Amino acid sequence: MAANRIFRCTVTGHNCANCNSAISIGDHISWPRRGNGAGRHNFIHRHCGKDCISAGCESEPTSTSTKNCHLCNQPLNEHGQHHYACSANVRAVDDYGQCCDCNKPAEANGYCQDCNRSQSAPAGSQSVEPSMSTAPTNGHVTPTSSVSDAFSALASALAPMIESKIAAKVDESTVNGLIDEKFGRYNAAFEDLIDSRIAKIPARQIEIRNVDTGNVVKLDAQHAKFDDLVFYVSQRDHVYLHGPAGSGKSTAAKNAATACGLRYGYIALNVGTFDSKLFGYQDANGTYHSTQFRDLFENGGLFCIDEMDNASGNLLTTINGALENGHCAFPDGLVAHHPDFVCVGTGNTTGRGANRNYSDRRPFDAAFADRFTFIEWSYDETLERDVALAINANSAKLVTKIQAMRAYCATNFPQVLVTPRATFKAVRYVKAGRSIDDVLEAVIFKGLESSQVNQIKSACL
Repeated sequence: MAANRIFRCTVTGHNCANCNSAISIGDHISWPRRGNGAGRHNFIHRHCGKDCISAGCESEPTSTSTKNCHLCNQPLNEHGQHHYACSANVRAVDDYGQCCDCNKPAEANGYCQDCNRSQSAPAGSQSVEPSMSTAPTNGHVTPTSSVSDAFSALASALAPMIESKIAAKVDESTVNGLIDEKFGRYNAAFEDLIDSRIAKIPARQIEIRNVDTGNVVKLDAQHAKFDDLVFYVSQRDHVYLHGPAGSGKSTAAKNAATACGLRYGYIALNVGTFDSKLFGYQDANGTYHSTQFRDLFENGGLFCIDEMDNASGNLLTTINGALENGHCAFPDGLVAHHPDFVCVGTGNTTGRGANRNYSDRRPFDAAFADRFTFIEWSYDETLERDVALAINANSAKLVTKIQAMRAYCATNFPQVLVTPRATFKAVRYVKAGRSIDDVLEAVIFKGLESSQVNQIKSACL
């Protein structure tokens, strides 16, 4: 069988066997010859035809007398015996190892990368790639005729599955449920760990030493402002503690008396309290009936006047007279106050009248207010927790929820007071076996509308 090779012409004096024009030095030419080396050598311009057998070759047909390619047995193109795509002769690299078109270094198919024609035949020829199709075997997908067809088939097969995933909608409630379930378990475990650690923290204790006598008094946990109170009492200055209900004001007054080594007396005032409750009275027989206030005023001690902003103006004026000077007129005579007498008053307001939560309080006279050193006595939640755990060691979580309700109600339901006193009752009732819902209704909500109760519980429990 004939074999064609591609050369660059290095001689003159030859004409193209196809077009009969002169072949110049440097032209790319096809030089067909007989397979055994015999026969005429006819030169053909490279661009004058892609036939494998030149027009002058006697031994093999010159056009389409052979209907099929000798290499692949496919129908021939219009120029001769072989397909352009199968013809190793036409696509061979020339003797110089350079591209047949541009003289750059050639690749295996006879052309450089820029001029590579292996994928498309020149004009006038028909490029037919060998078919890769085979019959389906064992249920496998039949290969397509090209790589691009294979990728197209793969994309078509995957598209429905991908689109279904993309089109799927996320159910927000389901996601939130999964989050709540997962983190709910973690939060519960974390809260239990915190509660167990808090329960192991020993209660705070304070120690007060009298610099004059050297006596030492030890007390359990006290309010954060207790040091201030003890200091002013030790200076024998009268003190007014103002703060919300249940913040431990009167209890602090009693503990301050203990800390300072003073006797203690107490009275709670209201608008109907008479002067005689403080200053005593003489009966019809002239016998004087004394009071605790008279005893401590004369002999020394700390006297606590609770709910002082709830008393009548007349009574406060009388008390002011006793505190203003170094003596006081009692029914049985004028009495000088003892150097160790000190008065601690308590109230829910600052002495400037009623407010939203304490609508029946009365303002202090400026002169009366001037007799006292004021201390704001708000809720000490650390102390509250210490006392609650001392009552019920397993109440840490309940205390946290009650304190959260206090903060929420202060902003949203100011008429609902969540006091430490309510906390202490709640942990005691729960310890005795009552349900938390019943306890909260009894000590905090106290008949509040159900919609408001549900709002508070939703926000805090």
